[in-house]
Amino acid sequence: MNKPHFYIYDASAGSGKTYTITREYLCILLRQEKVFAFQNILAITFTNKAAAEMKQRIINALVFFAGLKTDVECDNLLNDVAIQTGFSKPKIQKKSLQILKYLIPNYAGFEVSTIDSFNHRIIKTFAKDLKLSQNFEVEMEVEPFLKKAVENLINEVGIDDNLTTWLADFVNYKIDRNKSGDIIIDLLDYAQLVLNENNYQALRQIETLDHKNLKRIKNQLTNQIKSVKKELKIIGEDFFKFLDDNQIEPQSFYKYIIDYFNNIQNDKIVDEFKSKWHDIKNHSLHKKSTHEIQKQSIDEVRIQIEDLFLKSKALSLKYHINERILKSFVPLAMISEIQRHIKNIKEEEGILFINDFNRLISQHIKHQPAPFIYERLGEKFRHYFIDEFQDTSRLQWHNLIPLIDNTISGEHEDGISGHLYIVGDVKQSIYEWRGGDPQQFLDLSQGYSNPFSIEMDREILESNWRSAKTIVDFNNGFFEYAAQFLTNPDQKQLYLNAKQHPQNTNEGYVDIRFLPEQADNTIQHQQHIKELEQIINKLADQGYRLSDICILVRQNKYGSAIVESFNELDKPIPVISQESLLIASDDRVKLLSQFLKLNQDFNTDLCVDFFLLWFNHLDYNTQSYHKALSELKGKTYQEIIELLHTYNIDFNLMVYENLSLYDKAEYALRSLGLHHQANAYIQFFLDEIYEFSNSKSSSLAQFLDYWEDQKDKKSISTSGSQNAVNIMTIHKSKGLEFPVVIYANANFEWCNLSRSYDWVNIEDQNLDIQYTYDNISKKSKNLSTSFEQSYQRHISKVELANLNAAYVCMTRASEQLYILSEPLRASALKFEDILVGYLKYIENYKENQNRYSFGQPLDKKNNGSESQHIEPSTFYSTDVEGIYNTLSADTSYLNLKDDNRVYGEEIHNQLQKIKYHQDIGQEKLSNITQLKNIIHHPDLSEYFENEWEVYNEKEICFDGKILRPDRICIKDDKAVIIEYKTGKEESSHLKQLTEYKEALEALSFSIKTSILVYIRKNINIIKI
Repeated sequence: MNKPHFYIYDASAGSGKTYTITREYLCILLRQEKVFAFQNILAITFTNKAAAEMKQRIINALVFFAGLKTDVECDNLLNDVAIQTGFSKPKIQKKSLQILKYLIPNYAGFEVSTIDSFNHRIIKTFAKDLKLSQNFEVEMEVEPFLKKAVENLINEVGIDDNLTTWLADFVNYKIDRNKSGDIIIDLLDYAQLVLNENNYQALRQIETLDHKNLKRIKNQLTNQIKSVKKELKIIGEDFFKFLDDNQIEPQSFYKYIIDYFNNIQNDKIVDEFKSKWHDIKNHSLHKKSTHEIQKQSIDEVRIQIEDLFLKSKALSLKYHINERILKSFVPLAMISEIQRHIKNIKEEEGILFINDFNRLISQHIKHQPAPFIYERLGEKFRHYFIDEFQDTSRLQWHNLIPLIDNTISGEHEDGISGHLYIVGDVKQSIYEWRGGDPQQFLDLSQGYSNPFSIEMDREILESNWRSAKTIVDFNNGFFEYAAQFLTNPDQKQLYLNAKQHPQNTNEGYVDIRFLPEQADNTIQHQQHIKELEQIINKLADQGYRLSDICILVRQNKYGSAIVESFNELDKPIPVISQESLLIASDDRVKLLSQFLKLNQDFNTDLCVDFFLLWFNHLDYNTQSYHKALSELKGKTYQEIIELLHTYNIDFNLMVYENLSLYDKAEYALRSLGLHHQANAYIQFFLDEIYEFSNSKSSSLAQFLDYWEDQKDKKSISTSGSQNAVNIMTIHKSKGLEFPVVIYANANFEWCNLSRSYDWVNIEDQNLDIQYTYDNISKKSKNLSTSFEQSYQRHISKVELANLNAAYVCMTRASEQLYILSEPLRASALKFEDILVGYLKYIENYKENQNRYSFGQPLDKKNNGSESQHIEPSTFYSTDVEGIYNTLSADTSYLNLKDDNRVYGEEIHNQLQKIKYHQDIGQEKLSNITQLKNIIHHPDLSEYFENEWEVYNEKEICFDGKILRPDRICIKDDKAVIIEYKTGKEESSHLKQLTEYKEALEALSFSIKTSILVYIRKNINIIKI
C-alpha cells in the first residue's frame, strides 16, 4: 500500500529542473498498471512554450524507452527511471510501447498545460452556473479594453456629477504631489491594478464602494480629522496654561519641547518626533542652565507633562493616519470607477479577461466538492506537477488546493495514492507584477504553511549543469555575500544556502568592469557602447558567433539605446532585439499600413507621409523627392488616386472599395509590388489583419485603430538561426541560456521607494473600509502597526526583486559572464557598492582598478555555419479570388525556381489546415476547387469523416529520424497514411510511405492502407 506523497524541489538555475520533472512523471506513469494513466496526471507550467517543451521531453523519452530511436541524452534518464522504479529495462521498453500506442491516438488526454488553459476548461464547464454565455470569448489582449474603460470614464465628466467631482479632486491630488503629466496615464496605471491577482482582496472591497459609500466614509474621516485637531489644540493650550498655573517659565525647557506644544496649539501637527520624545521618561526636560527652582518645579509636574505629550502623540498619529487614508480616497474612487467601466465593457461585449479565471473559480467553484468538479470536468486527476511555483499567484494556488487535497490526502479504491510535485526557485521570482508571489513558495518550502494533512518531502537540487565552474563559483560567493543586504531573515537565509556544485567541466570566465564616471550622459553612453563593442570583437576573435552572445538589460529603454548605437557604428553590429522583431519596424510594413491609412482617411499629412516612404522605397534622390512632392500639393484624394500609376502603383479604387478587409490589404500589397519582396514581417502583418477580421471586426478603420495600439507589442517569431547579438530584458531571458552573457548597465539603487504604492490593511482604524492604497515611504513605519508591516513587506519585496533580477541575469551564461557597471549618482546603497564590497571581501579589490577577471576565456573555433536571415518563402498571392501566404524562417525556401514548387508548398500548407469535410468552409483558402476535388475523391472522402482521429504533419521519432507524414487517420487501432505529392511520380515516394508504415507498426498500429495522392490537373491515387 503506497503512502501519499508531497514533494517540493528547490531548483536553482541550471539545476536540471525539467529533467527532474520528466523523470518523476515517467516513474509515476510507468508504475501504473493501466496504460491510460497519463490521463490521471496533470502537469501545470507557466507558459505555453514550457508546456510544449515538457510534452516533447516526455514523448521523446517514451519513444527512446520503447526502443524506437537512439538518443544519448535519454540514456541517463532511462538508468535513473530503472533505479527509481525497480523495473528492468525490457519491462520499461514493453510498458513504454504500450503507453505510446494508447497516448498517440488520445493525445488530447495528455494533460500538460498552463494553469490558464486548465482554468479555462473549468470556466467553460461551469459557464451556466456562472451565468456566462457558452460562447463567451477569452480576451488575451486586455490593454485596448483598459484604454476604452478610461476613455468612457473621461467621457462621463460633466454628465456624472459625482464622477466629475472625484476627477477634479484627482487633479488636485496630483498637484499636491507635484505630479504633472496626462491624467490618462495615471488612470491607465490604476487600470493595470485590476489585472494583478495580488490585489484581489482589496479590489473586491472596492467593488462594493459606490459614490454614496465613498462619500460617507470620506465625511467620516474628515470629521475625525477635525475632531483630532481640536483635541490637539486643547492639549497645546492646556500645556501652556499648566506652566502658568505652576509658575514655570517656557524658556526653562529644551526648545524642541516648547516648539512641539506651540505647534499643536496652532494646528501644526508634526509627523515625526525627535528621538528624545520616544524615550521621554529617561530624558531631562529642562536645560542644564535652568535655575534650580525652575528645575525642581518641572520635576514635580513631570508626570503630568509626560501624560500630555503621550496623549498628544497618540492623537497626532491618529491624525496622520486619517489624513493618509483620506488622501488615498481619490485613487480609490478612480479605481472603483475604472472597475465599473471595465465590468460594463466585458458584459456588453461578452468577453472575459484571462485574468478573470482565478477570481471566478475562487468566488463560485472552488468551494464545490472536489468529486463534483471532477465529475463535471469528466476528468479524475490523481497526480499533480506544478512547475515554476514561485510565479504562481496565491489565488491560483488556493483554487488548486481543494482538488489536490482530495487526491493526495487519502487512498483511492484501487489502492493507488496521489502525488503532488512542486518545483520552483524563489531566487528566480521576477514576475510579481504579473501576480507571482515568491513569499508563498518560501513559506511552503520552509514548512510554514502546508495546507495538507500529509508531510512534505523537500529536496534541494544543488548541482549546476549549465554554467562553467568559474561562473558557478563566482555566483556562489557573490550571492552569499549579497544576502546580508536583504532585510527579511528568511530571504537572507535562502541566499546563504544557495551554493551549487558545478557539473560543467569547462573552466569558464567572469569579467567585471566598472566604467569611470563621465561629466556628460552622452559621453557616458558612448563609453558603454565602446566597451560592449570591444567585448564583442574580442569574443569574435575567440571563435564565438554573434548569436552566442546575449546582452541583458534591466529595462527596454537601455536595450533600445544599445540597438540604436550599434546600428550607427562604422561597422554596425547585427542584433536581434524586441524592437528589431517588431512587425511595425519593417519598412515594407510601414509602407503598406500607411497606404491603408491614406485610403481610409485621406489628408495632406498622410499623403506626404506615404509618398516619402514610397519615394524612399524607390530610391528617389533628394531632387526627385522635392519635385514629386511639389506635384502632389493641393491634390484631392481622387486626383492622387489617378496619379498613382505615374509612380508605378497599379491601383484601382473601384476594385479596392468592394473588397473585404483582408482582401483590401492584399490588393494594396500587390498594387505596391510588395508581394515580390514579401518577408516575415509582411506575413505576420497580414496574419494580424486576418485574425482581426475573423475575431473582431471587418472594418479597416477599426483595424487601423487597433494597430496603432498594438504595433509596439506585436513581433515576428524566429527560429533563432540569425547570426546576430541578442539584446533582451532580464525578464525575457528567464529560462534561457547563452554561451556568453553581458550584463549591461549593471547598476541600480538597491531599494528605491519612489513611486511605490501598496495596499495597507486598516481594519484597526474602525472605519467602514478594510484597505487603503498607500504611497509607501519611510514615514509609513512611524504610523501604526499595519502601516509599518506594509512598509517592511514592501522593502523586502523590492530588495528581493532586485537581487533576484541580478541572479537570473548572472546565471544565464554557460561559458563567459561579463558585468558592466556604470556610475549612478545616488547616495543610497547601489548594486555597484555590493559588487565592490564583494571584491574587497575576497581581497581582490584595488583602488583605481576598473577591471577584474576570474578564470580563462574559452578559445572556441567558429563552427563555420553561415548567417541566416529571417525571410519567408515566396509570398504567393492570387488576384482577389483567393489569398494565400506561406511563412517560414527557413532560408532554404528563399530561392524557389519555379511555380510548381510554390504551388506544392501552397497545397500542402492548405491541406494541413483541413482535418474534416467541414473545415474547408472555415479556412481562408485559395485553390478551393482543387481542394474539394481531393477531399471528396471517392478513394479519400471517407478519411475526412469526423469518426477518424486525424493528425496532420505529426512528427514521429523512428530509428533515429524525425518523420512527418502529411496525414494519419486512426480508428480502432487501425491507421491510414496519406501522403500528398504535386510533382512527378518517383520510387522514393513509395519508400517514404513504407518508412511511415514501419514507424506506425512499431507503435503497434495495424495499417489499413497507405495512399499516395498525386495532385495535378487530375487527382491520381496510388494505394499500397
